[in-house]
Amino acid sequence: MEINSKKRISINIISTILQVIVVGIVYLFLYRFLLNSLGIEKLGVWSIILATSSIANLGNFGITSGLVKFIADYNAKEKLKDIPSLIFTALISITVLFLLIIVIIYFFGKVILSYVVEPKYFSLALEILPYSLLCLFLNAVGGIFISTLEGFQKNYIKNFLFSFSAILLLFSSYYLLPIYQLKGVAIAQVLQSLIILLGSLWFVIKAVPFTIFNKKNWDNKIFKELISYGTKFQVISIFQILYEPITKGLISKFGGLALLGYYEMAARLVNQVRALIVNANQVMVPVVAHTNSTNKEKLRELYNKSMSLIFFINVLLISFLLIFTPIISVLWIGFLEPTFIFSMIILSATMFVNILIGPAYFSCVGEGKLNLILKSQILIGVLNLILGLVLGYFFSGKGVIVSWAISVSISSFYLFYSYQKQNNIPLTNLITKYNVILFSIATTMVLLSLFFFKDIECFFKNSWLVAALYMFVTIIIFIPFLFKNNDIIKLKETFFKKENNGIN
Repeated sequence: MEINSKKRISINIISTILQVIVVGIVYLFLYRFLLNSLGIEKLGVWSIILATSSIANLGNFGITSGLVKFIADYNAKEKLKDIPSLIFTALISITVLFLLIIVIIYFFGKVILSYVVEPKYFSLALEILPYSLLCLFLNAVGGIFISTLEGFQKNYIKNFLFSFSAILLLFSSYYLLPIYQLKGVAIAQVLQSLIILLGSLWFVIKAVPFTIFNKKNWDNKIFKELISYGTKFQVISIFQILYEPITKGLISKFGGLALLGYYEMAARLVNQVRALIVNANQVMVPVVAHTNSTNKEKLRELYNKSMSLIFFINVLLISFLLIFTPIISVLWIGFLEPTFIFSMIILSATMFVNILIGPAYFSCVGEGKLNLILKSQILIGVLNLILGLVLGYFFSGKGVIVSWAISVSISSFYLFYSYQKQNNIPLTNLITKYNVILFSIATTMVLLSLFFFKDIECFFKNSWLVAALYMFVTIIIFIPFLFKNNDIIKLKETFFKKENNGIN
């Protein structure tokens, strides 16, 4: 079947990687522009607003995540005539729920922001809050159509829309910021969200050969199924949504807006690198759901292959990020900024651990087994709040960052350990001679980079040639691993050779 073809999966993965790269480059230029034009404290204000308004995602109730699974299931079982009802029911549910929560947040926003925003920036924060809430609403509605595309394994369309809208955001910000200041960036984000919504809607209408927008498509049974599946997802979402605003709020309170601004820049960069792996891995959700419905014996094999490949890519990308962190600081900020470098090191090391649980996480989603995810998210939410308050009080904003790292690491290990134990997968399945050598070399290079860079800062600050040479030497060291990795070889063969029919 086309929906489960190796080539379709490969195209989705490659397009996802390209999308993340494009978006990452866009945000590198955008944040540099914002830093120079607005200053680090106003960048911190923008970070707080994004975190505060993201609470509106509580209105999701796991519906968009459930939609991916259900569409994949319906498609696998050839229940195509039920898909319009599924989409319409999800759309109406999301619209109503989000409108209610956004209205509540808007009226209580003043109270929330008063605790975490410095008085001199309070009025600015209130001014841009409505724009951020509007973005979230547009993203929520657009998320229904994006999830539909993912359910049909048309991730490449989503990736195109995200890439195009990111470029639009960059150019709109360059044009609007000189006129409207920070509000101009907020308006640019509204335009970005609108493009994603309209674009995904257009592609869904073309993909689904039935009328979607018909009140007769409302189905109480489907609504109950979505809510039932999404109940646990909603609890998961609550903890996922809340720990970001809690973390940023505590950083702002104990460390100030400047610290938050540098943390935001580091988090944006690390999350883009993380997205290279995680978003590519997310492509497997409908594949897992499809395979779970048709050939459950393939699931364990699928998990092991995903884990092996992700470990390899994870080591390379995270080590590269850490090795080049000092260079990034000099070229992006203009100097070696200790707070930025500290945030990058803590965030990158933590994300290395978190990325490793991707196959377990998305396998649970695809199989509809959410208990492990629920427990891990409750764990991270509770730990993050308690440790954040304690370490923030004693060690200021940096203590909050460390508390977040501890919470995420513990939660990630719990999910990884529990999933492998439940499925009788050896905990040592990644400890091979090849992986140990790769990890050791990467760790050594990271430590050398961080240790020696302070002595050669001036060279990188004044010479792109030296920085390029440094990057070239680093890449050369890892090239042998690229040619010897079996998973990379198989992926290349899969993409370029003619695909076979049947389930792969």
